[in-house]
Amino acid sequence: METGGSTTNLNNHLKTCLKKPRGSTFDSKQSELTFAKFFPERETTFSTWKFDEDAIRKALIHMIIVDELPFRIVEGEGFKLFLSKACPRFHLPSRFTVRKDCLDLFNSMKNLMKNSFGQDTNEEWMLQKRIIKFCPIPAHRGENIGQALEKCIRDWGIERIFTITVDNASANTVGVEYLRKKLNHRNVCVANGKYMHTRCVAHAINLIVQEGVKHASVSVDRVRAAVRWNSTYMMLKVAAKYERAFDSYARDDHSFFLDLSTGDGVPTSEDLDVISITSKMREKYNKYWGDAKKINFLVYFANIFDPRHKMEFVNFGVKLFFPDIAADVMKTIDKELHCLFDEYSSISGRAMVYEGQSSIPTKYLLKKQRVGLENKSELDRYLAEEEEANNSSSFDILLWWKMNSPRYPVLAQMARDVFSIPISTVASESAFSTSGRVLDGFRSSLTPMMVEALICTQDWLRKSKDPINLDEYAAELQNMEDGNI
Repeated sequence: METGGSTTNLNNHLKTCLKKPRGSTFDSKQSELTFAKFFPERETTFSTWKFDEDAIRKALIHMIIVDELPFRIVEGEGFKLFLSKACPRFHLPSRFTVRKDCLDLFNSMKNLMKNSFGQDTNEEWMLQKRIIKFCPIPAHRGENIGQALEKCIRDWGIERIFTITVDNASANTVGVEYLRKKLNHRNVCVANGKYMHTRCVAHAINLIVQEGVKHASVSVDRVRAAVRWNSTYMMLKVAAKYERAFDSYARDDHSFFLDLSTGDGVPTSEDLDVISITSKMREKYNKYWGDAKKINFLVYFANIFDPRHKMEFVNFGVKLFFPDIAADVMKTIDKELHCLFDEYSSISGRAMVYEGQSSIPTKYLLKKQRVGLENKSELDRYLAEEEEANNSSSFDILLWWKMNSPRYPVLAQMARDVFSIPISTVASESAFSTSGRVLDGFRSSLTPMMVEALICTQDWLRKSKDPINLDEYAAELQNMEDGNI
């Protein structure tokens, strides 16, 4: 068939060709041309496509898990009609087969992740978050929590534990201590578990704020009745700017004034005076961070591993908050940091002293010799060098350590481990919101194993290299503020 520059003849031929009408290619090896749309960018790409039963079935399982759909959807009349039009050659599996496929996908992905735990999975120096266990415990007691954590660690074959971040419930403290004793017998903990217990900063701050707010509950209720907001912090922040508006209610909106008077009353300037509640908040603050030596030293180390500040910022903060014992605290910080460095050095098998053979530029070597760093360890060399002169908000600490890892191989590993420690449990607690959707009224008969498979696999399929976005956890943050967590 001959054709000119136009494609009209070719298009007409495809419509009328009896041997191979368009859309009726039954040869599984035969590819077809298609315009594929990629979301969310909605870009259209010209590519080839061929029917693949296995690929479509995997995509179906992916959709059910990620979109939290019931297994029964494959037996729905509307879904069957849709699929008969979209892809009539696909054999739709039953809900029992779908359930089996979900478990198979969970187990296969779990095995892959187990293998990756034994390798250097952070070559790209990107923060990662994975849910690896979601299970019920018989009681919310410390020993039960510790046993559940121990079982998870054994199941996943995790060989080294640095920290465990939990909220401030007393049962969690007991559970972490139980686990520390168990793991120390197996020599699994970094620094013998000295830094294992990491308190959730978000929970601590929330408890501090709640301690102050509960002593001013009447004032808060008055303001809330006037502005009708749920978020306490945002409400007080905005209400303080419009303090004079409350005084004008009696004159400008007398009906509303009367409505408020029948309740807790009309807000006054005294209700917005936060000074009176700060003493109670300070008492609660001291419970968590009032003793410099009881603070988890990883908080200090994280600041030291910021090449823009190193010891300088830590020294400033310690003198500000603990002026009477600042010198002793700084000595302890320096000692503990060197002890941790020695442990990492022995594990990595690297020499602690710089030997001079490397591809470091000559200019740097000359500077190093001038400051007398020839026979000092990586840690001492790092602390002795000048701070990084980059105060840009876009400065990437992990990228800096990645680029400088040839110079500081042991320190880089320490920094990577310290910066990967979750400072809050808010992101992890989002799993409980997911479980509430998974175990809805139509899926309440799911077994604990199936619930774990769905929640964990969904988390793994949704994995992203993007930074954690707190907007995704707005519901959890609001629940914390309301005292529901």
